[in-house]
Amino acid sequence: MAFARQTQSGNTFQLAIKGWTTSKLSATKDQGLDSLLGFLEKKSGRKILSSRMAGRTVLLITINEHDKDRFYHLNGFTWAGATLVVEDSRPPRSQQVQSQNQSLDARISQPARNGFGFQNGASSHPPSGPRGQQFGHQNRSLQNTPRDSRRNSNNPLTLEVENIIISVIRKRYHAGDRHLILNALVADPELLTSGLSDQDASKVYKAIFALCETKIWETEPKRTEAVVSVSLRDNAIKTVQDIISLASVFPHIHNLDLANNNLEDLGALKFWKNQFRELEHLILTGNPVASKPDTLQTLIKWYPNLKMYNNEPITAQLQSQLQSQLQSQPQPQPQPQPMGAMAAPAPVHPEIPPGSTFGVAQPDKPAEVLLREQMGLQFSFETGLKLQWVETCLAANNWDYGLAMANFAQLKAAGQIPPDAFLVAV
Repeated sequence: MAFARQTQSGNTFQLAIKGWTTSKLSATKDQGLDSLLGFLEKKSGRKILSSRMAGRTVLLITINEHDKDRFYHLNGFTWAGATLVVEDSRPPRSQQVQSQNQSLDARISQPARNGFGFQNGASSHPPSGPRGQQFGHQNRSLQNTPRDSRRNSNNPLTLEVENIIISVIRKRYHAGDRHLILNALVADPELLTSGLSDQDASKVYKAIFALCETKIWETEPKRTEAVVSVSLRDNAIKTVQDIISLASVFPHIHNLDLANNNLEDLGALKFWKNQFRELEHLILTGNPVASKPDTLQTLIKWYPNLKMYNNEPITAQLQSQLQSQLQSQPQPQPQPQPMGAMAAPAPVHPEIPPGSTFGVAQPDKPAEVLLREQMGLQFSFETGLKLQWVETCLAANNWDYGLAMANFAQLKAAGQIPPDAFLVAV
């Protein structure tokens, strides 16, 4: 719910209109202001008494007191492709007191309250030079300003910086595919001139997600509906602990792009273990962790709904891995047959009944299932294990044939496999 502020003799109210700077008309000479004012009057059916700009992203309008509800009704409306925010031009008194006792640095340090074709979006090209430690060079307008004065809560730069971050978020949000694109933030021109240059990257991410939660999409249902995909490419992220707030602010996203960062191994991702329970597509290309052999198998366990990994279906990737493992194993050689003898039929497993389709390709049988069945049969023939024990051994070794065979040999040598695990008692 929004609150309006009485400004003149109890007859007029002043409201702030935000979000409009991301519209399709933002590149026109007046940024579409005339069109926006006409839209507001038409949709509300009421007159705007006066208007003026406050900074670069906020339009202040003065209206009659009895018309306020008609304008509040427009909060969340779409105009020229932009989602409008209609709110009080000044925070309620309780928020004013809070802002007077809390600097921007302190707010940034606080934790946030609790077709997917990734687009490049704004500022998608990685910048040159070091990344990820600080957000650009120091704002020239602040170079000679003492740090203590910048932390003064009465300094108008505090609200200005917050408005700039909100502007960055809105410009990088694509409502059409519900995609929040936060690629290459280090090169974003608004952040470079926002006074955030002396903050480390993790605090900036925390501020971004905090504002997503408190200023843009204020409830979890709104965030769930508004944001399905998040991109954080080219940000030199070394651990997801730096962007840990993403999991609490947007826990229901389906698609996440972390390409071209510095995530070394699964330890850099462990802070998100078992988060994002609805995640369907994860992109880690350009990170060292993507080349680790156990990454995909671990991600499947962490994210049970994962269907795509690095822009490819997971089933196809598992099929390729299993096929490679099968091809890397020595194949049984056929026994020489006497001259003129009939060719021996394919070996039949004693646990597989006649007519069974186990290990046989079928139109409706997934490739992954077929390959695992074939792998299990081969493992059983080579080791003499019953299929139940074969599956246990392969599953315990993430269906890595070589590791499972080594594990079997080790356990057999140590006498730790019971005799009834074999097809023929040993």
